[in-house]
Amino acid sequence: MGLGLGLSFLKHIERVRGIIYLFDASSIDVALEFKLLKQELRTYNKLLTKKPSLIVLNKTDLINDAGYVNELSLQFPKTMSVLSISAETGEGLDKLLNKIDSFFFPVRKKKKNDVLQNI
Repeated sequence: MGLGLGLSFLKHIERVRGIIYLFDASSIDVALEFKLLKQELRTYNKLLTKKPSLIVLNKTDLINDAGYVNELSLQFPKTMSVLSISAETGEGLDKLLNKIDSFFFPVRKKKKNDVLQNI
């Protein structure tokens, strides 16, 4: 009892544009945690696993080993973007915000007529 994502959260997540999986990079088995989350989403609603998603490895300042963080990144599907950040030091946060902006809120390309109408 008390395990899992919770029904109210799962209902909410159905309405979002995409999913950001945020993991503690110093965790023992980040890849397993990801696999369990994906399985829970798939069990609730298969379409949730099809939403655009990013993987964020946080607390990289605690590891202080870029090679290890890179190895962690390689454990995820190659089709997914994996970003490393440290909320404590701020490292990687600008890159994460830019990625979120471009990934989940792509800019609509303006047509020539749209530009002329705005003049």
